[in-house]
Amino acid sequence: MRSIHRVLCPCLILALCPLAAASTRTPTSFTFHPAQPVRSVSLVGNFNAWDSSSHPMVLDKKNDTWSTQIELPPGEHSYKFFVSGTGLVTDPKNKRIATDGFGGKNSLIEVLSLSEQSSVPRGETDPRALSHRPKLPDLTPLGPHEAFFRLNARRGDLKEVRLKIASKTFPLSLYARTSTMDCFHLEMKGIGKKVSYSFRLRDGKKWHSFGPAGLDKPGEWKIDLAKSVEVKVPDWAKGASLYQIFPERFFNGDPKNDPQPVQKWEGVPTTDNFFGGDLAGIDKKLDHLSHLGVEALYLNPIFEASSNHKYDTTDYLRIDPSFGNERDFEKLRDDCHQRQIKLMLDGVFNHTGTAFQAFREASKVGPKSPYWNWYPFYGFPVVQEPKPNYLAWWGYASLPKLNNLNPEVRKYLLSIGNHWIDRGIDGWRLDVPNEVPRDFWLSFRREVTRRNPQALIVGEIWEDGTPWLDGRHFDSVMNYRFRNNLLELVAGKISGREFGERMAQIRADYPEPVADVLLNLIGSHDTSRFLTECGGSKEKLKLAAFLQFTYPGMPTIYYGDEIGMEGGKDPDNRRTMAWNAPDEELLGFYQSLVQLRKQREDLKKGDFQEIESLDPGVYAFLRGRNTLVIVNAKKEAISPRDIVPLAKKARPLHPSKALLIPPLSGCVLSIGVDEKNEGANI
Repeated sequence: MRSIHRVLCPCLILALCPLAAASTRTPTSFTFHPAQPVRSVSLVGNFNAWDSSSHPMVLDKKNDTWSTQIELPPGEHSYKFFVSGTGLVTDPKNKRIATDGFGGKNSLIEVLSLSEQSSVPRGETDPRALSHRPKLPDLTPLGPHEAFFRLNARRGDLKEVRLKIASKTFPLSLYARTSTMDCFHLEMKGIGKKVSYSFRLRDGKKWHSFGPAGLDKPGEWKIDLAKSVEVKVPDWAKGASLYQIFPERFFNGDPKNDPQPVQKWEGVPTTDNFFGGDLAGIDKKLDHLSHLGVEALYLNPIFEASSNHKYDTTDYLRIDPSFGNERDFEKLRDDCHQRQIKLMLDGVFNHTGTAFQAFREASKVGPKSPYWNWYPFYGFPVVQEPKPNYLAWWGYASLPKLNNLNPEVRKYLLSIGNHWIDRGIDGWRLDVPNEVPRDFWLSFRREVTRRNPQALIVGEIWEDGTPWLDGRHFDSVMNYRFRNNLLELVAGKISGREFGERMAQIRADYPEPVADVLLNLIGSHDTSRFLTECGGSKEKLKLAAFLQFTYPGMPTIYYGDEIGMEGGKDPDNRRTMAWNAPDEELLGFYQSLVQLRKQREDLKKGDFQEIESLDPGVYAFLRGRNTLVIVNAKKEAISPRDIVPLAKKARPLHPSKALLIPPLSGCVLSIGVDEKNEGANI
C-alpha cells in the first residue's frame, strides 16, 4: 500500500549553512513559529518518507520558535511541519508551494550543493565540499575488523584519495559521481578494532592531508569498531532476482475455495471483485518461475481478510480461506525451497480490518474492553459512517489504525513476525512502515533475526530510505527511486549521463551492503505497469529490464511484466495473469537476462564502478573486474568502441553481437582488466 504520509506531507523555512559538509548533502535549517503554543513540532517531507519521528524540532523558549537542521541532497524537496494538535501545516514563511496531489499543499525548497556555492577554482580542493564523518554512510562497519571508508569531494577536484592508518596508506576508488560531488570509498579488512585514521588527497596541484580538524590540519578520527552497529544483509539476497505476485490474480489452482461470486479469468478488475487466484495456483505455476530463473518470491498479503488485496487483516495466524489452508501454504513453501526459491510475505502491522477480533470486541464493548487501547478511538459508540470516529489509514473506515505505542499491541505483532519466520518464510516486506513508530522496528528486527539471521527485512519506503537502512531497522527498501529515474530516462527527459548521476546519489545515500539488496523495481501493485507508462513501447520496457538485471541490487519483476502485461493505476494494474496470451519473445528476453546474471557472478555481487563515456547519451559501468555494461539512451545506434574507450578491449556477451547498440538498448561485454589500473587513480 502507498503511504499517505509519503504523498500528503511537507513544511518549513531553510537556510543554507556554510559549515562542514556531510557526505554528498548540504546542511539545511528549518524554523517554524506557531501562532499559538504547541507541545511538539517535527519536520516531514520527501526526504524522510513523511515520517514524523525522524526529525523532531527543538523549541527556543525565548522566541517560541521551533528549529532543526538536517542534511539534504541537492535538488528540490517538498516538506511540511507536523504540529501536535493541528496535524500537517505548510511553512507560513515560504511562498513556494505545490499541490500534493490530494487537494492539499506542500512547501518547496531548492537545496544547492556546497560545491555550487564555491568560489574555489576547479582542479583545486574545495574544503567546504570536502567531507567525512565517522558514521554511516561514510563509515560502515561490517564486523569488528572490517569496514567501508568514504570521502566526499567536489566533482572533479581530486585525482587520488588514500586512507592513512599509522604509516601506511591505501587507495580509495571512485564509488559514486553525482552532478556536483564525487564519493570515494574503500573496503578495509583485517584492521584492528580500534582505528585511528585520516586521508591523503591529491588534486590538480598538490597533495593534502584531511582529518577531523579540516584540510591540511593535524589530527585523526578515532573509532572502535567493536562498539559500532554492523551493517549486514542476508547473503542469499545479494543480487538475487525477485518476483512479486498479487495472489488473487496469478492463477486459480483450486476452484473449490473460490469466493463468491467469482469473475471469469481475464475479466476487468475492480476494487472489490474476485477471480479465484490462490496459493495452489502459485504452486502449480512454479515451473514458470523456475524457467524464468528467479531466486525469491514476494507475495502480497495472504492472511485472512475480506478484500481482494488482503491489506485489511482479519486473522494474522490464518491463511485466507479463498487462498487455501495451512497445507497449501506448507506445500508452496516446501516446493519453493526445493527449487531454491526464497519466500517472503507481506506484513501489514500499521492497521487491520474491521473484522479483526480486537477491533470487533472494542467496538462492541467500548472503553471497558481490554482491546479499547489497541486503537486510537475518538468516542463510543464506534461508528464507521459517514466518517469513522477512530484513526483509520487514509481515512478509510475499513482500515482502522493500530495503536503501535501500546505494549500489548507490540507484543502481539512481534509474535506474528516470529510465528511466520518459525513457519519457514525467508523474510518480510513491511507495509507503510514509516507510519509505525520507528523504535518498534528495532524490536521487530531483533526478534526476527534472532530466529533467522538470514531473514530479509524490506520496508515500503517510496523515497529516501536512509533512516531505516542503518543496520538496526531494515535491510532494504522498495527502490521506487530507481523506477522514477528509469521512467525519465526512457521518456527522454534525462540523458544517460544524468541517469547515472541520479543513481550515484542513491548509492551515496546508503551504506555499501544495502546496494546489493535494494528492490530495484519498475512497477508494483501500487503503480501503473511500466509498459503502459511507456505507451506500449516494448523497447523501453526492455531497456528498463536490462538495467534492472545489470545494476547492483535485487531486480524485481512484478508478475506479468515479463510477458508484456499492461495496466493503469489500481485496480487496472492488478489484472489476472495473461497465461493465454504471453509475449514469448519478451519472455525469452527476460529469461536471457536472468540467466546471464546467474551465470555472471559479477552482475550479481560484483563491485560497481562508473566508466567514462564520450557521449552524454551513453551510460557505462563496470561490474566486478571484467564485466562492462553499456546503455544507449539515444535515439540512434552507437558503436560502443567509439564512445566507451574501455570497450575496445571487450568481447560482447549480451547480445552476442554488439558491434552496434541499437537505440534504447544495452549490451554486456567481457573485458580483461589490468590489476595495475585498479585502485584510486582516476
